[in-house]
Parts: sequence; C-alpha cells; structure tokens
Amino acid sequence: FLCRAGRLVRGGASPAEGFLAGFGEGTQRTYAYHLVDHLRWLAAYGYREDTVGIGDLRRYMALCGVEFTGPLGTPWRATPLSESAQQVRAACVKGYYLDLTTREGVNEPLRAALSARRLVNGKDRDRSMLGHLTTGDGSARS
Repeated sequence: FLCRAGRLVRGGASPAEGFLAGFGEGTQRTYAYHLVDHLRWLAAYGYREDTVGIGDLRRYMALCGVEFTGPLGTPWRATPLSESAQQVRAACVKGYYLDLTTREGVNEPLRAALSARRLVNGKDRDRSMLGHLTTGDGSARS
C-alpha cells in the first residue's frame, strides 16, 4: 500500500478506480460524481478512508440533505440532494466502503457496521412517523 494524500493506493490505482471499474459506463459516471463529492468531503474535514466511521458517514449524508439528529458541522452542499439522488449517493458510498474494506482489508469496524445496516435517507423518517399505525409485528392496524 502507498499512502497518497491520506488515501490508500495499491499498485498505482486508487481504491475509487477499483470500485468503479466493476460497473457499466452510465453507472460509473453517476457513481463517480457522488464518489468524488464524498472524497472531497473526506479531504476537507481531514478524514481518511481507512479510519472513517459509520457516524462520520451518517453526518456526511446529513450534510447532503438527509435529516439527522445530532451535530452536523458546516453545510456541505448549497442545496440538498433530491430523495432519489440521496438514495444513489447512499448506495454508492456504502458500496464503495464495503468494497474498500474487503479488498484492502482495512477498517473492519466500518465494514461490520455497513454490513449490519443501511445509511439513512428521508424515507426512513417518514416510516418512523407512520410507526404508530403498525402493530408490534409490523402489520397494519385496523
């Protein structure tokens, strides 16, 4: 491994390039847009891919427009992402870190956390607000 600007690099290719290589052209372009934004955020806040935690990723998603209870920091985007863009970004970031942590063998706590849960999006808030309409087993009340 080489460490270049706080990022792990193996064999001259960045982890991001390795992750994106597995997708078709259209998905690569979309995911690259989201991944570049995320990697810029990492650099701006002094985080590293091999040490970032699930709480950091939740804060990042909140700064992109997902509702979040807790300290956020400086807004990252001038306008929040749409619901569908938030879903794509969450899938991209999660996929990237699952790939990175597995391929490079780093940040086991993050891999475990991402394997056990998904990153939040706006629909989660809506579902929790409707929780009073369901019974304990998840079925709807009459």
